[in-house]
Amino acid sequence: MEAVLIFIDGTICDMRHRIPAMGSEKFFSEENLAKDKPTQGSVECLNELAEVYELVYIGARPDIYTDATHKWLLDAGFPEGKVYLGSSQQERLDIVKELKKRFVFRAGIGDRWDDNELHLELGCKSFILKEWSPDWDVVRKHLEMKLAPRVRYSQFNAEDIKKELLQRYELEQPLSCRFYDFGMNDIYLIRAGNTNYYLRISLAGIHQRIDYLEEMNIIKTLAERGIRAAVPVKMAHAAGSDNPFVWELAAPEGIRYAALFTEAPKQPSEDNESCAFHLGRMLAMLHRTADEENFRVSREPIDMRQLAEKPLAGIRPYLENRPADYRCLKEGAAKLKIFIKDRLSEASPEYGFCHGDLHSGNVFFEGVDPTIFDFDCMGYGWRAYDICVYAWDESFQDEKFMEGNTWKKYLEGYESVRPLSREEKEAIPAFAALRELWMIGLHAEVMEKNAGCCWYQDDYFDYQLKVFRQWLNRCGLLSE
Repeated sequence: MEAVLIFIDGTICDMRHRIPAMGSEKFFSEENLAKDKPTQGSVECLNELAEVYELVYIGARPDIYTDATHKWLLDAGFPEGKVYLGSSQQERLDIVKELKKRFVFRAGIGDRWDDNELHLELGCKSFILKEWSPDWDVVRKHLEMKLAPRVRYSQFNAEDIKKELLQRYELEQPLSCRFYDFGMNDIYLIRAGNTNYYLRISLAGIHQRIDYLEEMNIIKTLAERGIRAAVPVKMAHAAGSDNPFVWELAAPEGIRYAALFTEAPKQPSEDNESCAFHLGRMLAMLHRTADEENFRVSREPIDMRQLAEKPLAGIRPYLENRPADYRCLKEGAAKLKIFIKDRLSEASPEYGFCHGDLHSGNVFFEGVDPTIFDFDCMGYGWRAYDICVYAWDESFQDEKFMEGNTWKKYLEGYESVRPLSREEKEAIPAFAALRELWMIGLHAEVMEKNAGCCWYQDDYFDYQLKVFRQWLNRCGLLSE
């Protein structure tokens, strides 16, 4: 998917009320930032653009205000997009030099001639609109925003994917390819002779190419360090590629990325407690290895923006007729943020690389030995969050799971490698509440990409809000 660079102040943000405070601490105060207003027509046009392009925001602000700026954008109704800030023109030029390695820009939109310098660096179409009063119809006209229906999700024919595989890999014959499952990726089951593989094809716009290249390198490193994982299969015919594991497919909705993985063995022991012990131990070993290897991850961190702010923005339109429930989620998220901030730092080993999605659906056992897969949610975050995912998932089947021996064995396995602080253990239920909020937001995102809305209705919210409140109650944050 092509991208559009959007300048913030003066183009989409009217912050003239702050100009008298320029040069003082009040200029960027949280109170003053909250009073900024979208310029006329900007929210509407950018939401139209987001249907066709990926939006990237850039602003003339110190980068310490990135989170506050992102929050303002979402609160104002602008579509999701990465935010980059630089106080000087040189800082912003340096930013766009890096951005053009990650995005293909169709256009840049600003309100000053030095914004045009950024667009020239990107080599894209440049729109310089009137400051504070932009004419968005000019953008609509010259970006040829068509009224014809757009494709949000397509699915590749399995026989055509089979041809792609034959061209790229040396796989045993006979070869079969069948569509297996869908969600944040499309999954194809590949049978080569007597061996099974799984082909994962991303949805367009979820991550950038660099994200998938880093993921493959991380999985390979973990496997080399003795952590069992479903590893990517190297292409036999990838001459000149910077990574022989990831390839691209052009879809109507944009570029999608594919990688072939080995199958995780699945012959589990019936000793659930021993399985849980070894899984907890493996997660701690993964964390330790990540710190030792200093994994590079370009994906956004698993922070409060990912766990709370972004989900709340995605959920809000679907709870317009349930304001009390949305208020419960928003107020609960605010309490959880304070709860965790008061207990945990963003320093190793409490904070670092996380798998991000280690539940029973993403691990298979051979005896009591786990093999993990699906690193799609990986990123830097709190390790207590990575630990909580297992308890959060198992608690759907057993509300008292955290009181049982299997959970105790899981923690015992983890602590056999790295002991947890009292504060980390206290934070686990709080992170489970945030995980629940994150999942509701993720479902809103998936629904907009490749699923219908028939299930995202009152019954769904009744149940998920009940679960969210239960987790709030476990950490003493549920209001009477």
